Order: sequence, then C-alpha cells, then structure tokens
Amino acid sequence: MKNNERQKHLNSIRKKLSFFIKQNKQLNLRDLSRKLKKNDAYLQQYISRGSPSFLPEEERKMLSDIINLDINLLTPDWLKVTTYNDEDLLTFQNISKNKEIKISSSLFDNYTHFNINLIELTELKIKQNNNYYSVKIIFDKNVSSFLDNNFYLLQDKSEIFLVHLSEDKSENLQSSKVIVRPYDTNFRPFRIDSKSLVIHSKVVFLGSLEKFNNQNA
Repeated sequence: MKNNERQKHLNSIRKKLSFFIKQNKQLNLRDLSRKLKKNDAYLQQYISRGSPSFLPEEERKMLSDIINLDINLLTPDWLKVTTYNDEDLLTFQNISKNKEIKISSSLFDNYTHFNINLIELTELKIKQNNNYYSVKIIFDKNVSSFLDNNFYLLQDKSEIFLVHLSEDKSENLQSSKVIVRPYDTNFRPFRIDSKSLVIHSKVVFLGSLEKFNNQNA
C-alpha cells in the first residue's frame, strides 16, 4: 500500500472512531484515554493530529472492548492477519458492480444462528464535510429491528442509508426511542420510536472511506 493510500486509510480509521464516540454520550476521549492508562489528551491527539499514526495492538484490544466496537474497524489493513485457509474465508459479491470481498468467517463467531444467504455486500456513496466518499458495507439481512447501539442500514422506498442507531437515554421514556445519526452529513440526526424504523439490515463490516476524485464519480 502506497504512503498516500496508507495515510488516507489511517485517516478513515480515526474518522470512524471519532464518529462512533460522538454518537455515544456516555463516552468521552479523556475518560477513554485514562482507561488506556494514557494522558488525558492521548486519544484527542490521535484523532485530531494522527499521533500516534495508529493505535498499538494492546490499546486497540482494550479500546474495542471498552466501547464495544469491532477491533477490525480500528486496525490498519496491513496489520490484519491474512494467513487464512480458503475454508476460513467467506466471499461476498456486489452483483450490481461485479465486485467481491473476502473476509474471515471468524467475524461471525458471535452469531449463534444466521442464514449466510442473507449476508450481502454493497457500496454506498457518502457525503461528509463537503467531500464525497464510497464505502463498502457487509450487512446482515437477518436483522430487521433495533438490537443494540451499532451501525445499520435504513430503507426508504428503494434507497438505503447508512446510520448509527443508539438507545435514547436522555429521558425516562416508556416508549423505545432511538437516536438516528446518518453517516452522510447531508442528513441531520433525529429521534424516533424504534418500531417506526424501517431497518433494512445490520452492518457487519464497515470498510474505509474512499474519496471520489470528483462529485460525479
């Protein structure tokens, strides 16, 4: 991976972590830094300045456990284990674009039962801070309701949208309201009863943001 591509990839990991933490009011960078046994500004400097350029393995493990986030989302591609046997790999194909991706079957170790035929791959166009990106997403169509604080795909007619859903704990609400934070900055966050959501699927794997050369790409 070339240096500029590596840098883009590392930037994408930091953006993803920052986005996830901002969606959870119970989390803040100072407390998380302390739990990693680092100075108060450690994660703030990592996210805003890229110092360090990536988190060491032990810190990635600790942080992913604390915030309940897949460690692979914090790990640069070149540090991920790639010595899998063919039988350990699952292939997902995006039929419309004739692309495919191979991932380890260990990603589904926590799934007690699911239909592999309902695990699919797509690629969405996302706008963030006036820039356009594409992002590869593996999603689980076995899931059609809110289960936990995580990334989901919502459906509106024929369109699907990448969002982060989290339980609304701002009030002692009898109804099961959730906070919807779209990944695309064209759309604003909102609150809604979880039963009113049309959940297309739950995100299993969220790839790095890949910037378009132009808005019409």
